[in-house]
Amino acid sequence: PLLVLSPGLLHAAHAMKEDAAFVFGIAAAMLGAWGFQRRPGAFGLAALALGCALAGAAKYPGLLFLPLAALHFHRDIGRVAAPRWLPGGAWTLFLGIFATVFAAANYQAFLQPASVLRGVGFEAAHVVNSHLGLVTKVPALFYWRHTVGQVPWPTWGLALAYLAGALALRNRLGPADRLTLAFFGLYGAIVLSAR
Repeated sequence: PLLVLSPGLLHAAHAMKEDAAFVFGIAAAMLGAWGFQRRPGAFGLAALALGCALAGAAKYPGLLFLPLAALHFHRDIGRVAAPRWLPGGAWTLFLGIFATVFAAANYQAFLQPASVLRGVGFEAAHVVNSHLGLVTKVPALFYWRHTVGQVPWPTWGLALAYLAGALALRNRLGPADRLTLAFFGLYGAIVLSAR
């Protein structure tokens, strides 16, 4: 649905393939979080771990889902009945599924670790050095205008309705809602603070 409501993302998906995969990873992580919130068992925990791994495998900022999920679901994860033979219980299950899916999606990173380190170094330098001089002097304003212009009104309407509902029901928010708000708040702050 997001791709249908975001023709710009669909149009650019051939050139910006990691962004389309990142949107899928975010959706998978949110779906896993809501599934685990509704049925906090081993299957829901596996879905949460799978979603976090897919978000992290698509793009570096997606790795934020792992610590945020652990923070918001730490009580629920501890209550999941894991197989007795598994040392560490549900946490081992959660982190094991995350690591397995993340490693499978990024197997090239294990085959060529030097290349990955160079890529991370380039990305970090790219952000710190103002994207090699390719951005305006006020990047936060540029990003804001670009985002407002590229996101269709139905998407803005759904996002604002969700935010209004979350604020109105803030005392009754579940861990999945808090995770969603924390991720987008933190990710937005990182994007808008980049020079």
